[in-house]
Amino acid sequence: SFVSAYTGKNAQDQKLDLFPKIPFPSIRINYNGLSRMKAIKKYASSVTLSSFYSSTYNIPQYMTILSRNDTAVSSLDSNFFPQYEIRSVTIQESFNPLIRIDITFLNNITTNVEYKSSRNISLSLFNFMMVETRNTEFVIGFGYRAKEIYLPFKVRGRKPYLKNDLNVRFDFSIRDVVTITRNVQTLQTIPTQGQRILSIKPQIDYMLNEKLNLRFYYDRRVTKPATSNAFPTAITQGGISLRYTLQ
Repeated sequence: SFVSAYTGKNAQDQKLDLFPKIPFPSIRINYNGLSRMKAIKKYASSVTLSSFYSSTYNIPQYMTILSRNDTAVSSLDSNFFPQYEIRSVTIQESFNPLIRIDITFLNNITTNVEYKSSRNISLSLFNFMMVETRNTEFVIGFGYRAKEIYLPFKVRGRKPYLKNDLNVRFDFSIRDVVTITRNVQTLQTIPTQGQRILSIKPQIDYMLNEKLNLRFYYDRRVTKPATSNAFPTAITQGGISLRYTLQ
């Protein structure tokens, strides 16, 4: 009944095999046929649509009942003795992403938009509690790659000249996480925790040479809790990093 309820199937049609031999496959779809259209070729060199789905059904703990008889029913109190004693069941599924669009324009500007969704459901048969965590995220990003450009300011009367690649990137995301605890016996539903996370990540990368990379970055993350047992937080990081690659 637990598997049928969270997979959207009728309980009468659900197989009672606890350990299926054939797992449900992960599905990945990539399509770049839109870049062949004449109306899109005028503005973009590449347009890619992608989607990915994965799921996991897991029984982390179980015991085999050695005292189980052939009828599986005790003659004294008519209690049912199953073949296995299941302690917990977990279902994980995710669309990472559900849909993603990557576009590369002719002027070296790139952009991507994606939407992610996932859920994690765990049933404990010790205390008859079920914990469900839902996660949704919306991401949008922009990028620009330039080569052989002059900076818009002067140093000693001259504008600095950059002959190598300069990569500018900006990413923005909104993520919602909600955790709900349900009591199977009392049918009580309690939202235990949740939060909304806003993230802004601009950065600039410049290749000084083939082995040396200079990066300016800034990371701002704001968390707003959905329950009263947590406080809003804001974390800001930024700086300059210099990376040297050994070959």
